[in-house]
Amino acid sequence: MSNIVHVTNTKLELMGKKGILRPDENGYYEIIIGGFNMVNSSGHYYPVEPVLALFDRNSILKRRLYEGYLKAEMGHPKREPGMTDTQWLQRVAHIEETMVCAHIGDIWLDFDIAKTIPDVPNNAVMCVGKVKPMGPYKQALQEYLDDNVSNTAFSLRSLASVKVVNGIVYKYVKEIITWDYVTAPGIKTANKWDSPSMEQEKAVIYDLSEYRTTKQAIRKALKDTSESGMEDCSMILKDALANMESEDKPIYAKW
Repeated sequence: MSNIVHVTNTKLELMGKKGILRPDENGYYEIIIGGFNMVNSSGHYYPVEPVLALFDRNSILKRRLYEGYLKAEMGHPKREPGMTDTQWLQRVAHIEETMVCAHIGDIWLDFDIAKTIPDVPNNAVMCVGKVKPMGPYKQALQEYLDDNVSNTAFSLRSLASVKVVNGIVYKYVKEIITWDYVTAPGIKTANKWDSPSMEQEKAVIYDLSEYRTTKQAIRKALKDTSESGMEDCSMILKDALANMESEDKPIYAKW
């Protein structure tokens, strides 16, 4: 009997694929970066309707996309020792230029991909983006995208309100800040191998951290942010607060 225990990647072999994702003529990779009408790794359900509203109205997300400013960071923001709650909320709402790894040039919601992916609800809606490695961490992301053995995953960073219905936690996205490159996705299909432009199945998931805040805390962070001249952060917080003013539910920052 062998004394060796060998664990290896068999997903691609089972899928009959080689793990190769090709960029388009402008260097952008088409990849699933998120999903709605499905649960994340924490068991929280994200309905698509609030997200449709962000795509319909003049949201920060749409403006950043139209103007070519939507960037992804290498990893979700980390709370540094000594950070106050206000500083941490400001960090979550801010895209730090020194951590940028990609430009997101286009985003759309696909209502059909889920029907081809096993163990995913048929009514799930996949968020697909065109991502191009760019910025200080360009090369690191490029290596993961081009390597045919390692998978590549993205995860939503957003502000959302919460409602519990029959024991199920619903997260209603009120503001999308960006999608970050992460080691494994919060939504299991948000990765390179499940993307339609690659030669589809599931991926591993991981636990997301969430920070509970209030509208009062957002107002304080907005005041401090406005005084410090952090315009991108100020726009995110102001827009999120406007969306939530009519609600009494707790607000969560998600990353």
